[in-house]
Amino acid sequence: MDDPATISRKRNKLVLSKCFHKLGIVVPYDKKTEVGYRPLPLTDSELRRLLDKIASCTDDEAERDRRLEPLQEVVTLVQFANDECDYGMGLELGLDLFSHGCPALHSMVRHLLPLAYELLQREAFAQVIREHLKHRNTTPLDLTD
Repeated sequence: MDDPATISRKRNKLVLSKCFHKLGIVVPYDKKTEVGYRPLPLTDSELRRLLDKIASCTDDEAERDRRLEPLQEVVTLVQFANDECDYGMGLELGLDLFSHGCPALHSMVRHLLPLAYELLQREAFAQVIREHLKHRNTTPLDLTD
């Protein structure tokens, strides 16, 4: 059995993108045909700025919808990528939206992330994210009682 450092080094060689959480994603990828992953059209900093703008718009629903338009375009690109078996793009965007944590993005996360996990045949992760999102906004438990 390999030690944790060796396992980590092996995994890091397979990482296709770092995402917001910096751990990276690993998906089946054929280098010859370039099928399995395609990068998001936004850098991490551009995506984070866009998500911050969406999150800062709390009261005006029309303004939030306007700010969501560029993100909707990226979601459309993810759908095209899924159709062409590049499932890693949806996983990356879903994880980035989840990591950002904005409640206004939960409906997109609910769609993108479980679908990406299912397409990658990681059904257990799809179930976990669905359950987690059901309870994400609940009041934190007081463990001192």
